Amino acid sequence: MYAERQIDLKTISIAPNRQMTIPKKFYNMLGFHNEAECYVVGNTVVLKPKQQEPSGEFDEFILKDLIDEGYNGNELLEKFKEMRSKVPGAVQRMLADAKERCKNSNGLDDYKELFGEDFKGGKI
Repeated sequence: MYAERQIDLKTISIAPNRQMTIPKKFYNMLGFHNEAECYVVGNTVVLKPKQQEPSGEFDEFILKDLIDEGYNGNELLEKFKEMRSKVPGAVQRMLADAKERCKNSNGLDDYKELFGEDFKGGKI
């Protein structure tokens, strides 16, 4: 299953101080910048680019709620910026909670069923 989607495989060295170099092809293909997120799934270390800014997926919901609460003008803009900055952390907490619930029931397969095989969401 994983091997079918595998695009490329490269062995990299780990220096005595635990530093590694991401191959340029992977670095460019995945959009790495100056930070990465690293986590463990089973016995696999996953390294992915750190999301730089909220993606805007929740902007419409945030704006609707704020307008419904009576915000407008500059006050709406400031409150929107504040709420939007909290989205990545909230998503991370939801993903961690979902992973923990799946782990406590039937394992990681449930997590994949919940989010799909190709899920590339936030840090889990």
